[in-house]
Amino acid sequence: MTEVAETNLEDVEYLRAKFRELKTLARDELEVLRRDRDQMREYKLIRDEHNKEVKALIESVKAEREERDRINKDINEAKERRRAIHAQLKSVYDEIRDLRSNLVGSPSNDQRRMMRRVEELEWRQQTEQISRDEEVTIIEEIARIESQLVKIGEEKGKQDRISEQRRLARKLK
Repeated sequence: MTEVAETNLEDVEYLRAKFRELKTLARDELEVLRRDRDQMREYKLIRDEHNKEVKALIESVKAEREERDRINKDINEAKERRRAIHAQLKSVYDEIRDLRSNLVGSPSNDQRRMMRRVEELEWRQQTEQISRDEEVTIIEEIARIESQLVKIGEEKGKQDRISEQRRLARKLK
């Protein structure tokens, strides 16, 4: 064989060996790429799963916030009702204090005592022999006592209102 043919044969063998080597390298690289692709798919699935979990957590947090806001609104409404009740209770106690400060003595004792006095005076006027001046004095005293009895009746009304306000205050507590 000729020298050129021998060189060509060596070049061909060299090229074939190089080709096989490159082909092996290409297969190895392809295998690495396939493994990387498969691993990327796994990572993508994991990422997608995590994203679903995060989305579910975000929705859960949103629902919890809405529930918290609703509860806070209910609490604020309850506080407003409580403030209103306290204001009403304060006005009731203020009215009780005002009524107490206007009371003069115990109406029931004063009333009984005065009624006995009126009966005594009327009995004296009707049964005893008295002068005209004494009779006028007795009549004036009876009129004065009866006007006081009217005031005592008003005082009783105030005490009744105090009792009513106390009952209302107990209900509001």
